[in-house]
Amino acid sequence: MGKQSFNREREFVIDMLKQFDLSQTETNAGVIVYSLDPKLVIKFNEFYTLGEFERALKARTPWKSYKEVLKMKEKWMNDKTRIDRALAMAKSELFLTKNGNRAGVRDVLIFLTDGIQNPPAERSLELYAKPLLDSKVNIISVGFGAAKKEELLKISSGPEYTLSYNGGVEVLEKAVVEILEKLCNCK
Repeated sequence: MGKQSFNREREFVIDMLKQFDLSQTETNAGVIVYSLDPKLVIKFNEFYTLGEFERALKARTPWKSYKEVLKMKEKWMNDKTRIDRALAMAKSELFLTKNGNRAGVRDVLIFLTDGIQNPPAERSLELYAKPLLDSKVNIISVGFGAAKKEELLKISSGPEYTLSYNGGVEVLEKAVVEILEKLCNCK
């Protein structure tokens, strides 16, 4: 992934949040970045204004030069796409009360990927999504680039919550509008 693509994915997160009232009592947001190993970079209870959130996102997910990426080869931002591990982290770390998850509030996970599960997961991807779905997290899966619709369907709350786009990060602008429509239909 190049710098422009990486920056566009961060902009996508901010574009999504601009559509909501980010605050302690309204919308909360968290971020997990993943490749080989997922990393919880923002918890739900850390930032309650768009400006704070955006600054933190940029500071905690800095673009790494090609040389830096090579040094981090077996960390995140490489050629691995561990959807299974990212879903497991969402359940085990992101959607926890201690990290700001609130009872009685609708939980939504917008799962963004530009690739397919690589290497193959030990179990079916549905089994990684199931604990989230069982705890009433609505999963909207958004794929572009090399992402495969079949995989997106396995992790989403259903076909109506699966968005698959041909093309690169430039399609994310269109995705914002479609995701907002899906969010209105979440239970």
